[in-house]
Amino acid sequence: IPSACINKEGADNVTPFASPEIYLLHQVWEALHAHRNLCEDFLQPVLLEQEQVRICAEIELLPEADPEKVWSGIMARVRSFLTPKIRYYTLKELLDKGRSIEEIFEGRPLDPSSAGFVDTDDLDKFQRPRVIRLSDLFRVIAETAGVAAVQNLSIEGYIQCCTDEGVFEWRKVNFASAGVSSAIWEFKLTENHVPRVDFYNSCLKFYKNRIALPELGSARRLELIRRDLKPVQKALFP
Repeated sequence: IPSACINKEGADNVTPFASPEIYLLHQVWEALHAHRNLCEDFLQPVLLEQEQVRICAEIELLPEADPEKVWSGIMARVRSFLTPKIRYYTLKELLDKGRSIEEIFEGRPLDPSSAGFVDTDDLDKFQRPRVIRLSDLFRVIAETAGVAAVQNLSIEGYIQCCTDEGVFEWRKVNFASAGVSSAIWEFKLTENHVPRVDFYNSCLKFYKNRIALPELGSARRLELIRRDLKPVQKALFP
């Protein structure tokens, strides 16, 4: 959202219904100021947009490996690596970790429903990715069950842009490759964007004994995405 759309001194003059994004920022401002300490102020909240990340690689499989299971496994592991989720705990789980009742409930708002408790130590370790290193991505893919070797790994980044005709489209903005002909080992994400794996348009070519296997068709990829790569849902605890 352009910074000009937001009142930097607060949300009093923002019309909540101007757009869903403005309304969300309005709610964030209200929540922050409702719970802020005396003489405490906040930097302007920023809504992060998505940068679609497409992954391409040539992958040698073990003789007994199922290509479809390996494809789903790779995509799931890459998603967990690029977009890690904050874990929510039950009260018993945090008590078992040695947390006191005071620590667990400190700062916890009164909410009729909750996804659970968050360990503040996990929050301290959680960092929004700004650079993706292909060496880390190599490791994530290579450690997937059924993978024997990984070659010619590359990733492309796409963000949504508005054309002169007023049409939104996905435009390629970033690229990194660790292939034979080129080596760009760091993929820098666009500012104020977070990565989202583009399962459908990623290209994984599988081989066994250096013989190329048939590629997964678009219809089959969609079936695997629906079956194996559903969005992670947070369980609600009363």
